[in-house]
Amino acid sequence: MKVIVEVYESDLKGLEHLISAGKYSSISTFVSIAIHNQLLMEEEELDTPSLESLIQKEEKPTFPLTTKEISLGEVRTIPTPEVEDKFPFWATQNKYLCLKQITQDFSQIVLEEEKIWIRYDVVMNRVLQNAIVTRKNFEKIDTHFHRGRGQKLSTGFPKNDSKSTSRYEKQFIGGIDGKGRKYGLAVEIGFLDVRLNDSRRIEFALTDDGLTFSKVESHIFGKSISDLSPSTPPLSEAEIAFIISVLEKTKSSEIELMIFTLNYIQAGKNRPDDGADITRSYLDKKYPNLSKNKKEGGFSLRESETIRAGVISRMNELNFITIQKYGLKSIYVITDKGDEFIKQRR
Repeated sequence: MKVIVEVYESDLKGLEHLISAGKYSSISTFVSIAIHNQLLMEEEELDTPSLESLIQKEEKPTFPLTTKEISLGEVRTIPTPEVEDKFPFWATQNKYLCLKQITQDFSQIVLEEEKIWIRYDVVMNRVLQNAIVTRKNFEKIDTHFHRGRGQKLSTGFPKNDSKSTSRYEKQFIGGIDGKGRKYGLAVEIGFLDVRLNDSRRIEFALTDDGLTFSKVESHIFGKSISDLSPSTPPLSEAEIAFIISVLEKTKSSEIELMIFTLNYIQAGKNRPDDGADITRSYLDKKYPNLSKNKKEGGFSLRESETIRAGVISRMNELNFITIQKYGLKSIYVITDKGDEFIKQRR
């Protein structure tokens, strides 16, 4: 959508100065960001209606809020690149649901910018702001439906503080470190790609797989509160199937770790305390080059425990396992989908 905006000549000169200094890529980008930020500020000042009132009024807010419907033919993407697969996802990269928000927001940015490669500051401003709003909306759902630990939709999304947004940026969106290595769940799974341009600035592009995932039917995004229930899963069957198909192409190390973990759960090692030593032995054997460079001569028990916890969280989201409470203790139970996943790969 194109909108004509009148500005004072002095403001226009100031804006042109910011663009020439590289702060913004275009006037359109600046205006879009300014409008978006102002709307978020206004939203904070308004009284937020209760979930009950929203349901009674039959309003249909979506999560996250979007400005327009996106079709596959309108968004410019790049072919999904070959992803370097040296190790499974890290423990803190524990929510595939975050990828839905990231890819949907990125699709919108690509539409507005009308280009393939998008500057780092443009991406982070929009995606992080929307992630904060998404968390607030999901927290209302979690509270209303009394969703417990392991089932909360808001887990993984950032709070409105620098530490939380920095974690979300590094763990879920991604970037390039000082050694030129790419990182972040969206980049590592192949939904986004990242590069340094000729000016040594970071840019992102949406991949074919990232765009497709943004459009796969969701149980959560694009639905009204009245469509949800305490048992609504975070990912639809279609989303789970697509994620697995992508992991088969880009992240065989994650597939192998899931199979290993499901096998020892099936063998009776189904409590949280059972997995750390087993996982440490697996990692030392599977990744000897990484293991021998560790200070302890191998993966530490703490590292192994965090990796175990991460894959358990991701498999719970994929509905491969359920976490059942018995008093103060928990056990892992393999679902029919998890059992089928194992059998298909034997």
